[in-house]
Amino acid sequence: MKITVHNNILSTSTGFSCPCAVGKNGVCSAEDKREGDGRTPIGTWPVREIFYRSDRLDLPAGMHMQVTPITQAMAWDDDATSATYNQRIITDNPNHPERFVRDDVLYDVIVVLGYNDAPVEPGKGSAIFFHCAKLEGDTLKPTAGCVAILKEDMLQLLIRLTQASSVSIKG
Repeated sequence: MKITVHNNILSTSTGFSCPCAVGKNGVCSAEDKREGDGRTPIGTWPVREIFYRSDRLDLPAGMHMQVTPITQAMAWDDDATSATYNQRIITDNPNHPERFVRDDVLYDVIVVLGYNDAPVEPGKGSAIFFHCAKLEGDTLKPTAGCVAILKEDMLQLLIRLTQASSVSIKG
């Protein structure tokens, strides 16, 4: 399944669509993407893996992809000087900035997108996820560079995802 993100609308090749949020500083070419710039990289990124908070939600029946429950120790390495930059890590550091266990709903579902991972280029951006959104009034709150949709929309989308799925972010 192909997913397209354009003008704050997510649409799929199967006819599903919903509002979405992108980076607080908009979108940019993948060549211009930098760690911490608050921009979402334009391009087509494969769906790599899915994580979820089993203590907060039940997964919908009929999913086609394996989903991994999030544990307290899971995080994503966003340190461009680290040997594990832009990879999932296990840490006992409770202050790690990209811990998967959060008080808010953002990481109740994390769909990892294959951006800057084959090969990894330090400083070109990390933790580009497709995750749950927060509302600011009637509007989805912009992200730090990811794509976000409401949790109820995410659950609808999860049953459509396959290993062949990709997300195309348009300018």
